[in-house]
Amino acid sequence: MAAKSASDAALAPGQTVPPDLAQALLPLLGFLRLARPVLLLLIFAQAVALFIFSQGSMFVLVVMASLWWGAGWLIESVPKIVAATKGAQGLGSGALQERLRQVAEQRNKTGKKKPQ
Repeated sequence: MAAKSASDAALAPGQTVPPDLAQALLPLLGFLRLARPVLLLLIFAQAVALFIFSQGSMFVLVVMASLWWGAGWLIESVPKIVAATKGAQGLGSGALQERLRQVAEQRNKTGKKKPQ
């Protein structure tokens, strides 16, 4: 008899697999949408302190700007990832190939060049 893996042993019978990271981040998107403008104000205050009063830190400015950019990327990317995984669930290779063929045909119909 084969031993169960650690992930199989952690799940009770009838229990589903835990959601992936993108679905777990969905509730945090509201917080990120609120935190991003606040972070932008802090970036502005840091820039004023650094360039006007010579009291700020360039490192802190770069870190806050990176966090602001990363939050924007997450806000934009997570819903696309979740939608893509929901759309691809339950599709076998035959159904997936058929769907890709339909998309390619639609692009060919709409993407044809106009005669000159």
